[in-house]
Amino acid sequence: MIWLPPLERLARRVQEIYLHIDFDGFAPEVAPGFVDEPVPGGLSFEDAEGIMRAAAERFRIRAATPATYTPELDKEERTLRFGLRIIELLGGLTQQSRWLSAANRTSAIVRAAARERVEGMKLR
Repeated sequence: MIWLPPLERLARRVQEIYLHIDFDGFAPEVAPGFVDEPVPGGLSFEDAEGIMRAAAERFRIRAATPATYTPELDKEERTLRFGLRIIELLGGLTQQSRWLSAANRTSAIVRAAARERVEGMKLR
């Protein structure tokens, strides 16, 4: 887990973060629907989950944004499904992290909406 040492160094300097999840950093087979040309070797969902969980354990996450989704380039709605899984994970992490209370209040709504959409797509 190569991301742990940088997170540990950052945790010694700051207590709160803004988590930006840029889809063009992921492998094209995971999230093909983003602005830039897909490049092999990107992150997997498991990588994202590990990074997000590690961040939630170390920081108060003030806000989080999934970014760079382009529906016209999304093959078989894979990026949409991936994004909804990320939102679902973020909603779950609000209970683990030291999120703001407003985020905790809205997390149940966001998590339920993401779950409904994901289940409607028959994801595993």
